[in-house]
Amino acid sequence: MRKLCSVSCVIGWTGFATFGALAVTSANQAGWLPAIHALLAFGGFLAGVFSWMQLARDGGQAVPARAVSKKQAVSSGKQEVMNVLP
Repeated sequence: MRKLCSVSCVIGWTGFATFGALAVTSANQAGWLPAIHALLAFGGFLAGVFSWMQLARDGGQAVPARAVSKKQAVSSGKQEVMNVLP
């Protein structure tokens, strides 16, 4: 699931940047084409933000646990400590 969120985050932000740039720099005479690019950019923005929020919420798994002493682990009542210093 993390890989799916990561891929959707990258694709969302890439779509936002690409279609946002197309919407801003469009020299097309048709008024509807920049609007379509802006809508696609907004969709990419939403996909990027929501998948980034999901990764940030579950992202503690990728970062190693902070090393604590045994006294700190016992006094704070933590059940699981990954790195315990002597």
